[in-house]
Amino acid sequence: MEKFELFDVVKVQSSDSSLTQIENAEGVILGFSDANDGERWCAVFVQNETWMVKSTDLINTGKKVKESDIYPK
Repeated sequence: MEKFELFDVVKVQSSDSSLTQIENAEGVILGFSDANDGERWCAVFVQNETWMVKSTDLINTGKKVKESDIYPK
């Protein structure tokens, strides 16, 4: 399982039909939630919305944004 950090830029790549709208889009990780079954879900800000996406449906782009880019003071 790939490890992600807050503010990593990721690409959504999934066969889940509920994610069709954001398939292949890039987004930023804003948070994490671990399910009882061991699955890790990530809150991903993509296309001006936050989506809950399984970590296995994400690809790390190697890019990162600054916290201040997401939460300006």
